[in-house]
Amino acid sequence: MFGTREKFLILNIEPAGPRTVVFGVGEDKNIRFQKNLDDWNIPKFFKDISRKNMTAVVSLHPALGAVRIVPFKFVRQTQSAPLEHTELENFLAQLSQKAFLEFRADVADELGIDELDAILVESKPFAYRADGSSVSSPIGHKSKEIHGFLELLFTTRDAFDLMQPTIYSGNPVFMTLHDKSELMSLKKMGMEKISLLEFSEEGGARLLKFDLDKKNDMPASRKSVAWSPSRFFTRLEELWNVDRKTAMSIYFLYLKDEVSPKLKAQIEKIWNKETSTLFSALRQAGARGEVYVKTWMPLPLTLPARQKGITLLEFPFGDIFDRLGFTFEGKLSELSPREAFAQLSPFVECYYDSSDPQVSHSLRRRIHWLIG
Repeated sequence: MFGTREKFLILNIEPAGPRTVVFGVGEDKNIRFQKNLDDWNIPKFFKDISRKNMTAVVSLHPALGAVRIVPFKFVRQTQSAPLEHTELENFLAQLSQKAFLEFRADVADELGIDELDAILVESKPFAYRADGSSVSSPIGHKSKEIHGFLELLFTTRDAFDLMQPTIYSGNPVFMTLHDKSELMSLKKMGMEKISLLEFSEEGGARLLKFDLDKKNDMPASRKSVAWSPSRFFTRLEELWNVDRKTAMSIYFLYLKDEVSPKLKAQIEKIWNKETSTLFSALRQAGARGEVYVKTWMPLPLTLPARQKGITLLEFPFGDIFDRLGFTFEGKLSELSPREAFAQLSPFVECYYDSSDPQVSHSLRRRIHWLIG
């Protein structure tokens, strides 16, 4: 996809603030670390490198972004002439405006913000079919009906303010959600129907699914799961009459097999009950088949774990880079597979993105007037 050695800037927008890393990638897929922008002088940075080839990848934390995907059918008035870029752009721009108005209140509710602070920053078509045949782009085809999906990326007004110097830098920009990029990395490994279960340090859990079913109106979705490790620790606190810090200290001793047999049995009895509750919550959230687990702390759960049509699996942090052929130099080579993936998963999605950049860029320019 890219040339001899391309430069990338990844801008991760998180609740605690922005995080950036700059690196180069060669045709051999060797990723060479260059710098972190800890001082966050992005405008000056882009001014200095504006004449150099660099792709900016903006990745939003799930708390600061939301995706909505809608199917579309574009019936042309004539098929005697090849489809032109402007014809497709006009149709998708109108669809984007309609979808923005339809989803804005729902997205605001999901992000916990005022409706006027829900900003549409990206509208990207994908998975085209021209008269029933899959095509990378319908432009130039003499087609009567164009089918596809439109991916809408929303964020908060505060996050958008942080993104603006990058979006309007004049460099190519790719935008995504961080958990979506993690899910799409699994898809690149050949998994078509995939689910990601993530437990956050804040105590919540969410299920992200990708199922590109032509009959499904929502091929990608994110839902809260009515379970979190906090339930488990709350029960330990009640049993032992201790605070959370003490309960977690004992739990980590259990993981190292440094507790008495009686204490071990108590922990595993509580965990077994919570496991059943977890699987039940996953079914209610629509999980089925294989679900990859991403967690900030070790769970007393032997994976794979199966129950009634759901299989929980370890998230393959190291396998993703190995199977896709990436290697690292510099500071990146010192990171664990988990740490490297946390920084680079948005780049992986960008690297393999097959959408038409001309259409996406034009739509982005057209939708930004909706910010008001």
